[in-house]
Amino acid sequence: MGSSKTLGIIGLSIGWAIPLAGVVLGIIGLSIKKEKGKEERDITLNTLSLIIGLGAWLLWASVLMSIW
Repeated sequence: MGSSKTLGIIGLSIGWAIPLAGVVLGIIGLSIKKEKGKEERDITLNTLSLIIGLGAWLLWASVLMSIW
């Protein structure tokens, strides 16, 4: 298993609880994949990690703003 795929899977797993980590891992995974070549599954995993991290970040921000 490649490092880009591993970062995508970890980013998906962590992205819900720690959104910043999901975003960072998604970006790093995409940059690694651009250097080595294209495999659609890796790009999809890292893009989903990035989207879920950003979505969770917005969800956390809206919840905190409603409480505060």
